[in-house]
Amino acid sequence: MLVAEGEVSGGMLKLLVREVVPVKKVRNSFVKKIILKIDADDQLQLEKLSKVKRIFDSNKGGTPVDFEIKAQLGGNIETLTLFARNTPVDAAESTIEKLEEILGPDNVRISG
Repeated sequence: MLVAEGEVSGGMLKLLVREVVPVKKVRNSFVKKIILKIDADDQLQLEKLSKVKRIFDSNKGGTPVDFEIKAQLGGNIETLTLFARNTPVDAAESTIEKLEEILGPDNVRISG
């Protein structure tokens, strides 16, 4: 990401770059939370939660985690959102990749 100043002079736009920030650093500062989708009716996904906890324990940080839990109740499929504010993690690329390996890329989202 570039931090720049713009100036119009004689019909021309001039940009003066003040700072160049690596994309990974920008992403870490803009990620507000990590959202993990869990299917409560899928026994395999429930077993993966112990691996997720180990990732949380080894990658503590400042980004909160939300769980979107999908469960079938009677004839309806309900989604329950749990806010796990006591387990903030580091939102680094490596942490996201580890969570995606365990839960699948469609079940891990970042929100900013």
